[in-house]
Amino acid sequence: MVRAATSARGMTLVELLAGLLVASLVASAVTVSLSIDRHAHVRYMHGRRADDAAWLILAAVANDPVEANWPVAGHTLRHGKSRQPFADGVRSLRFLPEEGGLVELRLTLADGRTFSRVARMP
Repeated sequence: MVRAATSARGMTLVELLAGLLVASLVASAVTVSLSIDRHAHVRYMHGRRADDAAWLILAAVANDPVEANWPVAGHTLRHGKSRQPFADGVRSLRFLPEEGGLVELRLTLADGRTFSRVARMP
């Protein structure tokens, strides 16, 4: 005669604890996986915001491509005669003359990434 693994009353205490242990391990693995994914997403979005900020800085400089108006002090880009802070995290902004009245604007961020754009000199 073959006896059923569980009785009519339900699971034994050992079976219940083993089931809870397996469920806890699965829940822990899912939590760790989601946490790692969240950190990767935050790093990605931070990089995207920095890229967008760099392109916006270059667009603003392209509207006023006079080197004397854009000094970099520390890691802060300043603008105009009053030298008001314009953007943080900038290592350098270089103006490289090209033919035909053009200038290449080369922006280097504090983390070493470089962005460039060509603008017409006034």
